[in-house]
Amino acid sequence: MAEQVHGHFHNRNVGSPGKKSIKDDKYPALNSEKSLEASNSINVLRSHMYEMRLLNSNPFAKVVPTKTISSYVNYFIGDDPAKWAPKCKVYQVITYENIYPKTNIRYYSDNGALKYDFILSPGADLEKIVMYFKGVESLLIRDGDLIINTTVGEVKEYKPVTYQIVDGKKIELKAKFEIRGNLVTFKVLEPYSKDNVLVIDPQLVFSTFTGSRVDNWGYTATYDAQGNFYAGGIAFGNGFISPASPGAFQTSYSGGVFENGVSGHDIAIIKFNKDGTNRLY
Repeated sequence: MAEQVHGHFHNRNVGSPGKKSIKDDKYPALNSEKSLEASNSINVLRSHMYEMRLLNSNPFAKVVPTKTISSYVNYFIGDDPAKWAPKCKVYQVITYENIYPKTNIRYYSDNGALKYDFILSPGADLEKIVMYFKGVESLLIRDGDLIINTTVGEVKEYKPVTYQIVDGKKIELKAKFEIRGNLVTFKVLEPYSKDNVLVIDPQLVFSTFTGSRVDNWGYTATYDAQGNFYAGGIAFGNGFISPASPGAFQTSYSGGVFENGVSGHDIAIIKFNKDGTNRLY
């Protein structure tokens, strides 16, 4: 079974890592997955990682990076210089061509949110796209959105925006997620032209306990002697936490500097109580 894998890492201070297996006659290779459980206790920083695999996809899909930005990233990990990777280029868009026959998947960022599109050329088979979520607690559909439950909270993928460009006009189509166990597929709910490109465009949203109404990324976390939890990261707009705590260094969004095609942002720091049920500041 060929498969393409991408994963997401979501960090919270409550819960415990967990994985579940499924039994599936159509994809017997999945039946070897074993359940793992970990104890749940407070005052411990918890995290959860899961993977989304594209089943029966092309392991030799051509990777095409585009929209290079001028900055670069250095990876100096460990003490062996031979394994270091300096001046790695950064791209805004990565496309895997022919991940399925006549189907590409494109990853990119839009206003701080991870986006991915399936782009089906004429003759592509929509039913071949099968996403397997490994390591999640459960999957469900709520108001058309895909809800991915983990031990530390929910991750949401908005219902897929689906469209075609026909004679220069964008034609939007109704579509939905379908779930079978840990497998997720797409279904277009109305007739569409098989002679034109079809685009399926979900959006991944991380639902957090912070109360933020805007995109925010966590970069660091720690705890104190009393077990309180501190998180540090960046926010991309007004509405991160409203109102800010009295005496805060800055109580409104300033926006940073837009540079090299990357939007500006502010630094954000939050403190939670030891069981994560209350935000202290």
